[in-house]
Amino acid sequence: MSDDTDSIKLMRLFRKMRIYNPTPSHFSGSYNAPADNIIEDVIARSSHHSYFIQSVDVVAQLLYRKEYPKGSLKKFGLEKQFLKLDPVLLKKASSSDPHGIVRK
Repeated sequence: MSDDTDSIKLMRLFRKMRIYNPTPSHFSGSYNAPADNIIEDVIARSSHHSYFIQSVDVVAQLLYRKEYPKGSLKKFGLEKQFLKLDPVLLKKASSSDPHGIVRK
Protein backbone atom coordinates (compact mmCIF):
# COMPACT_ATOMS: atom_id res chain seq x y z
CA MET A 1 0.00 0.00 0.00
CA SER A 2 1.40 3.36 -0.94
CA ASP A 3 0.58 7.03 -0.78
CA ASP A 4 -1.09 8.20 -3.96
CA THR A 5 2.01 9.22 -5.90
CA ASP A 6 3.36 7.92 -9.20
CA SER A 7 1.75 4.46 -9.06
CA ILE A 8 2.88 3.44 -12.57
CA LYS A 9 6.51 4.10 -11.67
CA LEU A 10 6.17 2.11 -8.44
CA MET A 11 4.48 -0.77 -10.24
CA ARG A 12 7.35 -0.98 -12.75
CA LEU A 13 9.94 -0.82 -9.97
CA PHE A 14 8.31 -3.65 -8.00
CA ARG A 15 7.98 -5.81 -11.09
CA LYS A 16 11.67 -5.24 -11.85
CA MET A 17 12.60 -6.13 -8.25
CA ARG A 18 10.99 -9.56 -8.74
CA ILE A 19 13.80 -10.37 -11.17
CA TYR A 20 16.73 -8.08 -10.36
CA ASN A 21 17.17 -6.63 -6.88
CA PRO A 22 20.82 -5.87 -6.05
CA THR A 23 21.27 -5.91 -2.28
CA PRO A 24 24.40 -4.71 -0.43
CA SER A 25 26.31 -7.50 1.28
CA HIS A 26 27.65 -7.28 4.83
CA PHE A 27 30.93 -8.74 3.56
CA SER A 28 31.71 -7.04 0.23
CA GLY A 29 29.91 -5.92 -2.89
CA SER A 30 26.31 -6.87 -3.49
CA TYR A 31 24.21 -9.86 -4.50
CA ASN A 32 20.95 -10.37 -6.36
CA ALA A 33 18.05 -11.01 -3.98
CA PRO A 34 14.87 -11.06 -6.07
CA ALA A 35 11.75 -10.06 -4.17
CA ASP A 36 9.74 -13.28 -4.25
CA ASN A 37 7.16 -12.36 -1.61
CA ILE A 38 5.35 -9.60 -3.51
CA ILE A 39 1.80 -10.84 -4.05
CA GLU A 40 0.18 -7.93 -5.85
CA ASP A 41 1.08 -4.59 -7.43
CA VAL A 42 1.16 -1.51 -5.24
CA ILE A 43 -2.23 -0.23 -4.09
CA ALA A 44 -2.22 3.57 -4.18
CA ARG A 45 -4.40 5.38 -1.64
CA SER A 46 -4.68 9.01 -0.73
CA SER A 47 -3.17 9.61 2.69
CA HIS A 48 -6.25 11.36 4.05
CA HIS A 49 -8.18 8.09 3.58
CA SER A 50 -5.66 5.84 5.39
CA TYR A 51 -4.55 6.01 9.01
CA PHE A 52 -1.67 3.67 8.20
CA ILE A 53 -0.22 6.02 5.56
CA GLN A 54 -0.79 9.01 7.86
CA SER A 55 1.17 7.32 10.64
CA VAL A 56 4.03 6.52 8.25
CA ASP A 57 4.04 10.17 7.12
CA VAL A 58 4.26 11.31 10.77
CA VAL A 59 7.20 9.00 11.50
CA ALA A 60 9.00 10.14 8.35
CA GLN A 61 8.42 13.80 9.24
CA LEU A 62 9.68 13.27 12.81
CA LEU A 63 12.84 11.60 11.51
CA TYR A 64 13.33 14.42 9.01
CA ARG A 65 13.00 17.05 11.75
CA LYS A 66 15.44 15.09 13.95
CA GLU A 67 18.00 15.06 11.13
CA TYR A 68 17.27 18.61 9.90
CA PRO A 69 15.81 20.69 12.76
CA LYS A 70 13.94 23.83 11.79
CA GLY A 71 14.64 26.89 13.89
CA SER A 72 11.03 28.03 14.10
CA LEU A 73 9.92 24.63 15.47
CA LYS A 74 12.64 24.28 18.13
CA LYS A 75 10.47 25.96 20.74
CA PHE A 76 8.07 23.00 20.43
CA GLY A 77 10.86 20.40 20.74
CA LEU A 78 9.85 18.69 17.50
CA GLU A 79 13.41 17.48 16.87
CA LYS A 80 13.20 15.36 20.05
CA GLN A 81 9.90 13.63 19.27
CA PHE A 82 11.40 10.88 17.09
CA LEU A 83 13.27 9.55 20.12
CA LYS A 84 9.93 8.72 21.75
CA LEU A 85 9.47 6.05 19.07
CA ASP A 86 12.60 4.22 20.24
CA PRO A 87 10.74 1.31 21.95
CA VAL A 88 8.90 0.36 18.73
CA LEU A 89 11.73 0.79 16.19
CA LEU A 90 13.07 -2.28 14.39
CA LYS A 91 16.71 -1.76 15.28
CA LYS A 92 17.82 -4.97 13.55
CA ALA A 93 17.09 -3.35 10.18
CA SER A 94 20.51 -1.67 10.20
CA SER A 95 23.49 -2.59 12.34
CA SER A 96 25.27 0.68 11.52
CA ASP A 97 22.56 2.95 12.95
CA PRO A 98 21.50 2.92 16.64
CA HIS A 99 17.84 3.40 15.67
CA GLY A 100 17.90 0.82 12.85
CA ILE A 101 17.54 3.44 10.12
CA VAL A 102 18.68 2.11 6.74
CA ARG A 103 20.76 4.75 5.03
CA LYS A 104 22.13 4.63 1.54
